[in-house]
Amino acid sequence: MRQVAFLVAAASGLVVFHLFTLTYAVTYAAITVTPTWWLGLFAAQRIAHLSWVVGSHALAVLIASLPIAVLATVAFGRVAVPAAVAIATVVFLTIEVPVLGNVLHSSTLQREVMALEVIEVLVSLPLSVWLLRLLPSNYELERTIKWRRHLRRDRAAAQGER
Repeated sequence: MRQVAFLVAAASGLVVFHLFTLTYAVTYAAITVTPTWWLGLFAAQRIAHLSWVVGSHALAVLIASLPIAVLATVAFGRVAVPAAVAIATVVFLTIEVPVLGNVLHSSTLQREVMALEVIEVLVSLPLSVWLLRLLPSNYELERTIKWRRHLRRDRAAAQGER
């Protein structure tokens, strides 16, 4: 019972922390001015501004997801990826769903940018957690279990070859 209460409290705290970091990062990305060197890379100024806004927004969402991914990986262990999916879904329902009604009646460009934003918010945190889970662990028990699994697999492969 204590473990479930801890996991629920950790997930709730991570949702709130992710909401704050995401809001701060996206706001900072939105107020940055497109650099002049970026404008020179594109033929049309509108394309340069749009690509800068979309790119900086994607980078901001990814950077805001990294500390949450580290904390989720530490707090949830083996169930970190499903927990990250749940956290990203709650953040999506909190931030994106209220805006979707207004965007559906707007221009095609705004709908496409909103679709990219939805994908970024839903995918960045679980992907970051999954990538962090692939890193080698310093936890001795986990390394021993993985080593034994590889040893058994190698023995089975060697017996299959005979």
